[in-house]
Amino acid sequence: MRKKMVVLIAIVALVMGVTVFGAPSVSHAISVNTVTVTIGGSVFNLWGAGLPINLNPGQSVTLAQTSDFNFDTSDLRSAVNPVINVNGGTLFTDTTTTLNFGGTDPNTVAFNEARQYVSIGTNGGFEVFVAYFDNIHTDPCPAAAPLSRPTNRDFFTTANNTLIGNPTAAPAGFPTTGNPNHCTSAGATANTCWDTGVVQIVALNVVPEPTSLLLLGSGLIGVAAWRRRHLKKSA
Repeated sequence: MRKKMVVLIAIVALVMGVTVFGAPSVSHAISVNTVTVTIGGSVFNLWGAGLPINLNPGQSVTLAQTSDFNFDTSDLRSAVNPVINVNGGTLFTDTTTTLNFGGTDPNTVAFNEARQYVSIGTNGGFEVFVAYFDNIHTDPCPAAAPLSRPTNRDFFTTANNTLIGNPTAAPAGFPTTGNPNHCTSAGATANTCWDTGVVQIVALNVVPEPTSLLLLGSGLIGVAAWRRRHLKKSA
């Protein structure tokens, strides 16, 4: 009888385990409430008008300049790694020099600062990417990246991405360029200039601790209790 009960308990545990761990994951939206970017002594907290925002898994919010060139992180010429603080305590550090160029930006109108998205880590249910959008420089763009903006992930608002940021006008007297993708090219639409660091926050598929695990434990305890009582009656 004891052998039969051991086998029964093992079968019950196996069935319940398959049920719990084989079931599709249940995902939940998570909220981005605040974002602060700190580079040395400079603190950027520009996106309160667009936050908080709820993101389902795979959705993202992209943060850039909101007025004039107020997120021009490259011109700070700071060698301190930028720190991105999400929701007042979840920290991400840009060790890739994407946002601040490691303090080596020449700070000229000619230099092309555009950089593609690169991931700087996952934490607190988010993955954070950084990039740089610069369509106002005067140097020619490389043939491989003529748009002067990050293209390996969404920048502008799409079905799964929300942009919090605004283009602006070129400074008075800024030289024109021949690149049709630059905001200062002949015939370019006014107020389309970007010279901005870019932070993109992506919601991950965070699965909460399933209550089914509690049910599994309760079920096994119940079977064990029944077994003990049954053995006592048989004795």
